[in-house]
Amino acid sequence: MDDDTILYRITSLEGFLSLVLNRQERFVRPIDCWEDTFEGYMLHLLDSDEGIQRIIGQLYEISGKDIEATIHNFAKMQRSRYACYGICWTRLRDSDAMWRIYSYDKKAIQIVSSKKRISEMLELASLDKKTFEIKTVSYDIEDEQSAINRILNRSSPVDAAYFHKRPAFKHEEEVRVLIHDVKMYRNAEEFSVQAIKAKYQNTDISKSPTKRLYDAISAGKTREEYLKLGGKERMISINDLDSYISGIRVHPQAPKWYVEVIEKLCAEFKLSFEGKSDLYRAVVKKE
Repeated sequence: MDDDTILYRITSLEGFLSLVLNRQERFVRPIDCWEDTFEGYMLHLLDSDEGIQRIIGQLYEISGKDIEATIHNFAKMQRSRYACYGICWTRLRDSDAMWRIYSYDKKAIQIVSSKKRISEMLELASLDKKTFEIKTVSYDIEDEQSAINRILNRSSPVDAAYFHKRPAFKHEEEVRVLIHDVKMYRNAEEFSVQAIKAKYQNTDISKSPTKRLYDAISAGKTREEYLKLGGKERMISINDLDSYISGIRVHPQAPKWYVEVIEKLCAEFKLSFEGKSDLYRAVVKKE
């Protein structure tokens, strides 16, 4: 994906007003806020003791029963589950499916930007390039094993789980922006490989490696403590709306009065108004 790739995001009137009035973009923790229950496959398992034990067992087998590699991947999953925040865009300017799914009673508003504009907005908000990722989603998760193979290995990035989805969602042509809360990493030592290894060394050596690792992880913070550390959302300040947003469009079936209201709002905030989507425009037959 080139830096100049145009990207689109559909939001509600409330979301649009929050964006332009507060000059902030809202990023959310995927597992807690995105509706697809298959999002971030396996990360949901971190929310229960039984799930954690299952993850440890699978990571241990995948790593060839290498305990250090298992710890490395588990720490990465913790960071992905609790300290990553995202927002979704698409490469589709007009999609019947997308306008219908995100209709907001035919008052949806489409924000137009680009990979370059989004990246520059995040950098101006003092986010280091190493702390955010803008990537196209791959629709290649067929089953549990394919998810494991694609996202759970030593070389995969922390946020890998959020860039792979099932083929059923291919119509979205989605591009996601993920930011990593590095401050939260520092506040939760259990996220580090070194911290887990240290706890592992103090566990009962008569137990199996996976049981010892479970004991080491259980000695850390609880799920509730992790959730309190981060919160479900991150608000990123926007220094220049005009540089971030290249255009604004309105739902193709929005009433005339509503289109006029959004046009006035755009004029007030010096945003380029591109009018109503013409996806459902009337076809006039030639005489």
